[in-house]
Amino acid sequence: MQAHAGAVPMLHDTTVLDFLGRMTLNLSALGNGHGSGYLCHNSLTIDPASREVFGLKSQILHQRVSVGKTEGVKQKRERTTRASRLWSDAVAAFPAVGAWRAKEIDDKELETKRTAMLCVSHAVVEVLPAHVKKGNYEKKSIQAWAVRVWEESLPAKGTKLEWLLLCLTPVTNAAKAWEKADWYACR
Repeated sequence: MQAHAGAVPMLHDTTVLDFLGRMTLNLSALGNGHGSGYLCHNSLTIDPASREVFGLKSQILHQRVSVGKTEGVKQKRERTTRASRLWSDAVAAFPAVGAWRAKEIDDKELETKRTAMLCVSHAVVEVLPAHVKKGNYEKKSIQAWAVRVWEESLPAKGTKLEWLLLCLTPVTNAAKAWEKADWYACR
């Protein structure tokens, strides 16, 4: 995959693994509550021209958490156990590409500058339109490129840095990913 020239799409799909009747496994409820099992989120990489499969990039087994009916919208959005966060967890598992870089950053928690050792990864993504249309836009998906920049280890002092950038210009290699990270750092 790394040797492939051009963008490599990553297809995300979640499959329901229903173990109905196996109540002794203590699995979470699925669907309308009549099933029990896991959600299996798979990330598959392919060659866009030949449709050849490069391989399974990520696989996450997830059990839904039972929540009360009184959980508000804000609590739902902030809950880290939401099934809708599986794709972002898969993206966070991308390996770093290219060499690490040292970058001087302003750490707001420390209120001072510090040097961060950063790594970067990138992938093609498809942004789907909102389910409920609000505003004036075409209801079609947008091809974009995700760039993740992060510190692998927690700094001795301060906050661990992580950026997830969404770009509309192609990001096909580590140099382009670092370019987007440098642009973002100018803010």
